[in-house]
Amino acid sequence: MLQPLRTAHDRVQIARPSAASARGLCRGPALKSSRRPSLRTLCQSVGTEPALGELQKTADVLRIAADTKKPRAKEVLDCMLAVSKGNSIDPAAYKDVLCGTTSPGRRWRLVFTADKDVVANATKKEPEEGKGWGQYWPVGSAAQRWNGVENRLVNGVYLGHLASLLFYGPFVVEGKKMMFDYTKLEINIGPLSLKFDVKDEAEAVRKLNDDKEKKELPFFVFQYADDNVCVARGKSGGIAVWRRTDAKWDVENGIRD
Repeated sequence: MLQPLRTAHDRVQIARPSAASARGLCRGPALKSSRRPSLRTLCQSVGTEPALGELQKTADVLRIAADTKKPRAKEVLDCMLAVSKGNSIDPAAYKDVLCGTTSPGRRWRLVFTADKDVVANATKKEPEEGKGWGQYWPVGSAAQRWNGVENRLVNGVYLGHLASLLFYGPFVVEGKKMMFDYTKLEINIGPLSLKFDVKDEAEAVRKLNDDKEKKELPFFVFQYADDNVCVARGKSGGIAVWRRTDAKWDVENGIRD
């Protein structure tokens, strides 16, 4: 298995384009041909070491992809890999950006994933066709809430208001790396709710504070984060992009934790 802040973002200074400018970003520069340029063209314009302005523009393409699911998989993956090459913020600021500075933290919905084999192929000088380019999250919603005050997370899969599967546990953030473990499981089907302890909480926290043992735990290494989207690689070698949610989205999608 996968909300506001000023302090850290005073350092980030992420631009918030208007609706008109976002549409312009998707369309790209004026061309002699009437054919609409692909998002891949926008990503490729970033190059190997994108300037901060171009990095933000490419990240905004990911935001548009999260909101519409219209861009093709290859175009989304190209953008994810492009933002991974730049430095969006000071590594020390990642926790505040991802978790916020107040409880219960910030929630992010999983938008798109690509496994390690897909990533390996996409980063070749000449990628092979037919290997796949990753996929949008297919059914229902998957979302994670990271509470930086209590250092606890909720990782849930939601089928609207019908059912949900939730994992709870502690985490630690060291720079761009978030290590975590799950200690509780909750299954909700309509009004029925079942809760289980799957691991000792104190033992999980102990491992997260042990320099050797925490290396064996699941983790994310974040490649990019702003107020709208974040991109991270997991322990398995895959890559994913999340979109920050708001209260309206949470209600509409049956979030109940």
